[in-house]
Amino acid sequence: GDLLRQRMQEMAIYHPVASRFLSIMTGIFTQVDWTVVPFDIEDDGCVADAEHVKAQMRDWPRVLSQFITALAHGYVVMEKVFTRVNGIWGWRKIEIRSQLTRLKWEIDDYGDPLGFYQMAAPDYRVRYIPKERYIHWIPQDRAGSPEGLAIMESAYESWRDQKRLIKLDGIGKERYLAGMPIVRIPASVINADAAPYASYKKMATRIRIDEQAGIVLPSDIYPSSTMRQYECELMKAPGASPPDSIGMIQYKNSQIAFALGISWAQLGEKSGSYGLSADQTTMFEVGVAGAMDSLTEAFQKQAIDQLCDFNGVDPERRPKLVHGKPSRISLDALANFIQKTGMDVSDKDADERLRSAIDLPPRDATGSPA
Repeated sequence: GDLLRQRMQEMAIYHPVASRFLSIMTGIFTQVDWTVVPFDIEDDGCVADAEHVKAQMRDWPRVLSQFITALAHGYVVMEKVFTRVNGIWGWRKIEIRSQLTRLKWEIDDYGDPLGFYQMAAPDYRVRYIPKERYIHWIPQDRAGSPEGLAIMESAYESWRDQKRLIKLDGIGKERYLAGMPIVRIPASVINADAAPYASYKKMATRIRIDEQAGIVLPSDIYPSSTMRQYECELMKAPGASPPDSIGMIQYKNSQIAFALGISWAQLGEKSGSYGLSADQTTMFEVGVAGAMDSLTEAFQKQAIDQLCDFNGVDPERRPKLVHGKPSRISLDALANFIQKTGMDVSDKDADERLRSAIDLPPRDATGSPA
């Protein structure tokens, strides 16, 4: 629902692991080579069709970064703003329509979306965008829902628990270091349960030890006594220091990283084997390649094919969008790792892993490079 969308947005912006995941994905998607391939490279018309589509993708890195928001929200709607020059159709721009502005979907009798209603700044008018005017990408399906299944949703519970732990940790340490406020007032004030009592309760719960701390209390004393009727003190917690929850908070970070498939990104922060890292990065690369394939298919069907139809291109001779492979491990990083760990690279298994990591062919039966 709307609340979950807001939580996903908050998590994507403010949580260090989640935002790191999206940054990694954005970096990979934008650094990979995306190109438009003509149907027949020997045919001048096919080459011209491909070049025209490529020219419309002039702002492609920014568009890709907006597509990545689908990983946090489960889907993304990108509106195609058309232009026509000398009788040839193109895109003036392709722009995201934020998930937070979505009001509702128009659905047909078969459960397929027909359009998208949104209300956005600055005028907050309700606008309708038919499906012919947008690209609708769902990286992971959820029972045919137009909003899909957000990849980051699997980390939501760990993030929610971690937020509570961080808040409790801060409260606990503040109370331990500063003390718990104790405010003493006459019983008659408490029994009256009037405005003065409410004011003292508010004071007790809002006391903070900072640069503006200060309390004003009456100086009255009880008759025939030196005891003040009104007192305020900070009572220190007895015994040892409060339990340290940093370990549990870090554990939640590990759970979130695991849910997002980037546990390998934390290996530099703690101990971890290169073999484990290689396995994890391989699985991550498979997931990234799958997401790229899914996006390529959506953009081809909902954008390139439509543009070609507008311009009268033969449906059998349309250009195709293709993407390169995600980058493998950095050679400098690999060399530094081998040097620091003294890893034996003469081992057959290690040699095969290393050659695979840097995209070299395997050795032949004689042990020589193929």
